Amino acid sequence: MEHIFDVPVDKFDILWSDIEVIDNVVRKLPNVKKREVVEQRNEGGYIYRKVLYEGEAEIPDVVKKAVKPDMLKWYEITKYYPDKKEYEFEMVPVFFEGKIHFKGRIKLLPEGKNKTRRIIEGELKISLNPLVNKIIEKYMKDYLEKNMAVEAKVLSEEMSKKLSSLA
Repeated sequence: MEHIFDVPVDKFDILWSDIEVIDNVVRKLPNVKKREVVEQRNEGGYIYRKVLYEGEAEIPDVVKKAVKPDMLKWYEITKYYPDKKEYEFEMVPVFFEGKIHFKGRIKLLPEGKNKTRRIIEGELKISLNPLVNKIIEKYMKDYLEKNMAVEAKVLSEEMSKKLSSLA
């Protein structure tokens, strides 16, 4: 998955970490109710961050008996390597830990003079029930792609706004 942002790569990670920008983005996401930074620390070569998300989404009929709306919580654990402009991420569900695995890498690349290309590569694996794993994986991939498209649009707008206010 790739997105282009009207922000230079050297400003992108600064703006992506800006609390005001992120809070504004989260408020506009259709399936995220809450975001809370649980832990953040500089480990020398990378910045470690653990963020708790609380989501809301329509739950597919096939899993409605097992999955309740208040179970849509997950941790996003990232390691950001500023020198490489690269993130490693893992999403760890609060419920069903060990049953849903989603991890990957985000790369930030210069796109021309004043833009950033964000490349997200990840792997999603569901280990709940052999009869429904593929259905849930497809649902979650579609859900993630739709959310990331909205997130990219809103993030681009918020970053551009913030960048203009700093000029």
